[in-house]
Amino acid sequence: MGAWGHGSFDNDDAGDWVWELEGAADFEVVETALAAVVSERDYLEAPTCSEALAAAEIVAAALGRPVDGLPEEAAAWVAQHRDVPPGVIALAQQAVTRIADQSELRELWEETEHFADWQGALADLAARIRTN
Repeated sequence: MGAWGHGSFDNDDAGDWVWELEGAADFEVVETALAAVVSERDYLEAPTCSEALAAAEIVAAALGRPVDGLPEEAAAWVAQHRDVPPGVIALAQQAVTRIADQSELRELWEETEHFADWQGALADLAARIRTN
């Protein structure tokens, strides 16, 4: 796992995904990353999960609740794209729940001494994308 911290952007897959985001004209790239988790019926692999968590962070930031340490490139993109489609918010909520409950990423973090930190980061993200 190319991770260097428990945050959503603290891994190589999320960093690479931010490059994709920079060139996006709308929320389609965000929706695609989230849908890849929600629509997967088999095993959720870690890279797919990492991209979806980064996408969920973009949703949270666009809702006005960014994570501390949001990458500059992501913050610049969000500043230009504030109107999150409601369906994308629901996808973000579903994706975070699914990753937290059962995924390769969860399994990888369970094997570390930082599993509780990772769970806390996901709980924080889930709270920031809640709309009620």
